[in-house]
Amino acid sequence: KTCVCGGSRPPGSPDRGPPPSAMAASSSVPAPPQPPQQWRWLPTSGQLMVAAALLRLLMIGVAEVQDRLAEVAYTDIDYQVFSEAAESVALGLSPYEGRTPLLQADATRYRYSPLLAYILLPNIWLHKAWGKLLFSGLDLVAALVLRAWLERYAGHDPTTVKVGLCLWLFNPFCFTISTRGSGESVVVLLIYGCFWALHVQRRIPLAGCLLGLAVHWRLYPVIFGLPLALSLGPPRRCRWPWQRLLHSGGILFGAVTFGVFVALGALFALIYGREFLEGAYLYHSRRLDPQHNFSVYFYPTALFLEDKSGLFPNIARFAALPQFALCFWLGWSEADLGPSVAPLLQAIALVATNKVLTAQYFVWWWAMLPLALPWLSWRRWAFGRSLLLWAVGEVHWLLWAYLLEFRRWPVRPGVWGASCAFLAAHLWLLSEIRHSARLHAAAAAAPKVRDCSSGGAGPKAE
Repeated sequence: KTCVCGGSRPPGSPDRGPPPSAMAASSSVPAPPQPPQQWRWLPTSGQLMVAAALLRLLMIGVAEVQDRLAEVAYTDIDYQVFSEAAESVALGLSPYEGRTPLLQADATRYRYSPLLAYILLPNIWLHKAWGKLLFSGLDLVAALVLRAWLERYAGHDPTTVKVGLCLWLFNPFCFTISTRGSGESVVVLLIYGCFWALHVQRRIPLAGCLLGLAVHWRLYPVIFGLPLALSLGPPRRCRWPWQRLLHSGGILFGAVTFGVFVALGALFALIYGREFLEGAYLYHSRRLDPQHNFSVYFYPTALFLEDKSGLFPNIARFAALPQFALCFWLGWSEADLGPSVAPLLQAIALVATNKVLTAQYFVWWWAMLPLALPWLSWRRWAFGRSLLLWAVGEVHWLLWAYLLEFRRWPVRPGVWGASCAFLAAHLWLLSEIRHSARLHAAAAAAPKVRDCSSGGAGPKAE
């Protein structure tokens, strides 16, 4: 007869407990991890979806009233640009045609994929709110993909599933962007679909098609290609670094992504000529914006454009160098922390160091945060504190911008100082998310040894 701690005793002898050596060994065995505390007060995922749909319908109705009656419209000016470009297509013209004052002005020209104008043709045929309803509906479709993703990778923790849905469905940056008429939800849905096809279905060609279409629509998802390709290859322990990238899965994924992007670009370049390449891609590489925005580059850019003596250099011209170096490093070094951790870190770095930064760009990384929750120790106070610090930094910047734009105070250096503080908040958030991912990875890699007193059949301590 053998005791549960591995010792043996002769038949009929009294049970005196495990020998001292076994007690010493068992005392060194870590206790089994406790299940995470559940937030039972959260509604079900179905209730969250219904509430999110009603919220978006309400905001679209508010926009119709506010645009008619209020001095400041709710609808984004870009939505009017999209609609006028769609009207140009309906008339048989190019969406890049300077047919109206908005489409002629340099600040508001149509500089997007023609696909955006195509899907907004019902704005002309049916109702001008069609695009808002479409973008809001795609919000909900993206939430369905997100819920399936979270249930697959965090199904043991319903709170993570619900919190992830809330971060996307009820984030003010996300639902206001869609109801104001911005098409970011199209790109988010394509990215979510790419992650699902690649990591769940293992359908590499489909994932490459979705990422290629997303990059055609908005250039920024191209940075996700590196960690996604690395996730298909051998682990970091391989002999040569290039072996992590040059493998059959990575080559196929990269080839399909690149092929879709080039094919769409060639098609629309054939149809619309250089004005498509100029508006969709080339303009963004040389864009200079002296107007105050969240970026730390706005004030140096303004000084460069206003200076006639040539004393101030155009440092925004080199903004892409540290930006893409940081994105490459994060994509390469953090690809093993989870399927969506490195893309989240890349998105934060890209947004924080961009030479032009508006509130619309925050959606780029806020949309990636729910995908990464299963691989983050997000319940830690330090994690929430970093998000709170980021929000404080944004509000601090808005205060200075209000004094400059509405009060007409000469506080442009103060706005730039707030932009610098906001950059620091971004970098602090990036560092904390990276630390949370490493803590989660270390906890997941720790040996899960069951205490012998529990009666389980876990492995014995050596």
